[in-house]
Amino acid sequence: MEIKFGLFSCDSHAQIEKDAFTKRMSKAKYGDRIPRLIEINDAAQTGYDRPVHRWAIAGKVIDNRSPANCPAMWNDPRRLKGPQRWEEVPKGVYDPAERLKMLDSDGVDGEALFPNQPVQSVPFLQSDAEFELG
Repeated sequence: MEIKFGLFSCDSHAQIEKDAFTKRMSKAKYGDRIPRLIEINDAAQTGYDRPVHRWAIAGKVIDNRSPANCPAMWNDPRRLKGPQRWEEVPKGVYDPAERLKMLDSDGVDGEALFPNQPVQSVPFLQSDAEFELG
């Protein structure tokens, strides 16, 4: 690897693509245990008066924040509110080729990546190795 800029991000977040689990895991075998984005239209629960997307595992919402935690890519200088629907998430958050373009344009040589929901979530670990490797 050639170092061009001399800058590495040590707190970046890796977001899995929204259909990564539903495309690969058997619905017949795992049903609603499969991590997926669901739409919620309940302002009392979400704080938004419009439908939003949230990650769910086993039919339960696991996080009531943005469906993608990558505040450096949000169009909010104070980074307080992220996108609330998947189609609002910048492609560079979950697409590796787009991520590399963004890093290059920002002058970043590399980054340490930490997983986002649903992978970082305790409900993801279900004491079922076959499911977890799914």
